[in-house]
Amino acid sequence: MIKRSRNGTQQVKRTWEQISLGRKPRLERKEQMRKVIFVGSAPFSGSTLLAMILGNDARGFTCGEAQNFLLPTKQFHPTLDCGCGDQECGLWPRLRKLGPEKLYETVFRTFPHTEFIVDSSKNPFWIQAQSEYLKKRGIETRNILIWKSPLEIAHSFQKRGRYQEWERSWVNYHRLYFAIIRDWRAIHYKDLVSDNAKLGAVCQYLDIPYFPQKDHYWEKIHHVIGGNYSAKIHLHHEGSPDFADAIKRDRSIIAEDVQTRFRTIYYEPVTDPVVTARVDQRVRRSNHIRRLTELFEAYDLEQGVISGREWSAVSFSPVSVGLRKIKQAAKVILGTFRYGSWRRGRMIPIRSGGQIKGLKAK
Repeated sequence: MIKRSRNGTQQVKRTWEQISLGRKPRLERKEQMRKVIFVGSAPFSGSTLLAMILGNDARGFTCGEAQNFLLPTKQFHPTLDCGCGDQECGLWPRLRKLGPEKLYETVFRTFPHTEFIVDSSKNPFWIQAQSEYLKKRGIETRNILIWKSPLEIAHSFQKRGRYQEWERSWVNYHRLYFAIIRDWRAIHYKDLVSDNAKLGAVCQYLDIPYFPQKDHYWEKIHHVIGGNYSAKIHLHHEGSPDFADAIKRDRSIIAEDVQTRFRTIYYEPVTDPVVTARVDQRVRRSNHIRRLTELFEAYDLEQGVISGREWSAVSFSPVSVGLRKIKQAAKVILGTFRYGSWRRGRMIPIRSGGQIKGLKAK
């Protein structure tokens, strides 16, 4: 079991002092193979939960939705707080100054015992660009996709007052993911939270340690940025200001449920007959929904070797991917000027072909 402590912030400060003086932090043991794990998912599908569970290891680090903080496209992105809860933790502002291309290597240097980083930024273009950059740096990458069934995801959107958005969001995300990302496997959200054997299979696929109570992610300090408050609320002490703030920010969190299920992993079945009937009707009418569900099941960790030929039936075309890439690049550039500061450091746009190029401030 990993005990909670506040030595993470002191470690950050000591290492940043060494880096600022041009010194390389001393490693107390032989450096291991470094790895970055990318968690993909449509919104409200459990990526924050899975990322923190995977990072619950003395050798793991969960960075959360790093892209939103480093390349903000919405007004609240630059104001996201570090999940460690320490107001003096300056890790993420300093990472922003260095830019996205230095994210993972700086984390490895700041926390010398870290052997793997879990990134749940989710954006397929970000995953593609960062994976290609990391490959050139000799850092291994792995991809895991967590998904919810049409009924489960519709229920998650409904709890947040956004039911009308579920189908478009769910379908379009996965069509783009399949068009860009290769070498991935899937885990159903229900299986993750209901069966520890499934979590063990995920760890085995990602080649990271599994141990009893690995899903007790709240027992470790996480420097996670962004993500779903319904998962992050368990990082805070019950009744604390951060705890109350999480309830206020996420409409899906019901205070009474938190009190009875605090720091537990559970599955909430959908019992609303109206939502069930509406979703069933959409599933019958949509070929994309049915084919996507079949693909998730085929790519489950317990299945055999997958050829990848099934992707073409549901993936976006190259033309559609190109148009979406242009739109994404425009959002990043516009968001950087609106919500970021070029004077703070280096920002990188996502360029055609998934390449990353540093762009210094003027």
